[in-house]
Amino acid sequence: MDAASSTSTAMDWQVHGTRIAALGGTTMHWGGWSLRLKPEDFRLFSRTGTGGDWLVDYDTLEPYYCQAEEFMAVGGEDPWVHRSRPLPMPSYPVLAADVEFRAAFDALGVPHGKMPLARYRQCMTTGTCRYCPLGARFNAQYVIEDIEAANPPNFHLRTGAAVTRLLLDGHRRVSGAEYLDRTTMKLRQVEAETVVVCAGAYESPKLLMASRGPGHSAGIGNNHDLLGRYLVSHSFLSVTGVSRSNPDKLTTEFGFPTFMSREYDDESRQSTGKIFMFRNESTPGQKWERLMQQGMSRAEIDVLATGPRTMGLSAFIEEAGSYFNRVEIAPGAPDAFLRAPMRITYNRTRDFEKNANRRLDDMKKVFSAMPAYPTVTTSIEGAAGLPK
Repeated sequence: MDAASSTSTAMDWQVHGTRIAALGGTTMHWGGWSLRLKPEDFRLFSRTGTGGDWLVDYDTLEPYYCQAEEFMAVGGEDPWVHRSRPLPMPSYPVLAADVEFRAAFDALGVPHGKMPLARYRQCMTTGTCRYCPLGARFNAQYVIEDIEAANPPNFHLRTGAAVTRLLLDGHRRVSGAEYLDRTTMKLRQVEAETVVVCAGAYESPKLLMASRGPGHSAGIGNNHDLLGRYLVSHSFLSVTGVSRSNPDKLTTEFGFPTFMSREYDDESRQSTGKIFMFRNESTPGQKWERLMQQGMSRAEIDVLATGPRTMGLSAFIEEAGSYFNRVEIAPGAPDAFLRAPMRITYNRTRDFEKNANRRLDDMKKVFSAMPAYPTVTTSIEGAAGLPK
């Protein structure tokens, strides 16, 4: 038993449905949420004694935030951070499903805003937002397509090419990469003056671990056994209320949240878990298309539509990194891309569970201002990790 396990809960890490190995990567199914870090986030260790401080501060990055928001066409209302330029796109309108929460927040004196969302092209609100058929939600695939269309010199896009290791030229220089050509199923090499590793939280440390050579017996950058450690989860808090009926057949309109608040994402809560809250975009409503596919009649659907109404308030909470939480290469055969299998160890501390429950109490107060919802339940999950 290590030092972490005596004071924490082991988690079963779930990765299915959270990754995409394709052109554009996981940006192909992100929600487009584009919140900036706040100034105190750059001084985490100085302020809390955990994690680390950035080598730059908010003011240094602020002009680049503006450039990125212009490029991705971000719109919303986030008055909790200083901006030298306004967001380039307007917010989405107040939705019918937001009205009750807005009234509750106002009654409690809790400021609220609109989720900053990246909309690269014109949004037609089709309701299929995670996999937008119009390309309105920004993803990296569109950027690559635009680069290709410009036909710059010496630009070559190679898909179906999984990098298996980085090539070393001596002790301190990476000279290129080895990759599997999925067309021929042969290993090939490419030389480069500059190599950028951007394969995500799982594959980046695995790739560096697999890239061994003189002076790097445990992988590039792993001389102190820190590679892949301090893995952090997007821990997810949820408070759900249920009313007795839904006479106006209120249902969710978009596949993404628009109503949010960063009031509890502040310096006073940095050591005990900052959160930003938002209306759960899956509530209220049903998967109406699935019910129709199952053969349910209009009359039957009307009964469901006017029955109990569920509303959800959700939040992401900061969770400090731990030395014992890590990604590492596991024994076993490689996958179809010749990538080594991975093992993820993740423990959630008792302090985190205590802090998460404090934030859930903050969220429950919102439902205390919504008397139409007498039944309230709470949950602590992780976008990747779930309790064993």
